[in-house]
Amino acid sequence: MHARSSSSPSANRVFLESLQERGRGRAEYILRFSDGASFCIPTDYAHTLNLSEGEAFTEEERELLRHNAELLSAYRKGLELAARSEHCRAALQRKLEQRGFSAEASLVTVERLSEEGAVDDRRYAEMWAADRLRRRPASHSYICAELRSRGVAAIDAEAALNQIADTDPTLIDQACLRAAAKLFGRYAQEQNLIQALLKRGFSIAQIRSSLNELSYND
Repeated sequence: MHARSSSSPSANRVFLESLQERGRGRAEYILRFSDGASFCIPTDYAHTLNLSEGEAFTEEERELLRHNAELLSAYRKGLELAARSEHCRAALQRKLEQRGFSAEASLVTVERLSEEGAVDDRRYAEMWAADRLRRRPASHSYICAELRSRGVAAIDAEAALNQIADTDPTLIDQACLRAAAKLFGRYAQEQNLIQALLKRGFSIAQIRSSLNELSYND
């Protein structure tokens, strides 16, 4: 919200000098003010406010306009990113900040999208972990650590892996065997293969069992 305040001294007000559409295909206006400040606001938001050149604002009114415009733009960008692919909260907030939104606007956006269900760390963790286990199998603890490094809380990482164990148990139970099978041809010496599997978090007992099964099947 903003208001014209003709009773305020001119020294305490700034004036909207220009309202210019920002490039083709960009649904934004650039607002330029008499003190040299400028910022962008969504076109439809500008229309709802009926902004006009020469309009006066107190500094507080202008800051509120800028703040609300940023929140709206951040929310729309966050919704667009979330629609393209699954994100965890931390990753989406980081992407918004990389696109120039303030930490506050990015956090508010992520909180709102989380409340609306567009962003869900547990859902993200389950999808990411299942894909990771299919492409590059690793141990339960290793996958949990990777999820935590991406900003997913330990409780959500554990819950996601437990859900995978219920719905597709072979992804968890046979992870070491499948990892060994994928890596088998890369290493001429068994000890190097064992070291590679240890780095993925598997125990020596799991590795020995998997290698024995591979040798038996051969």
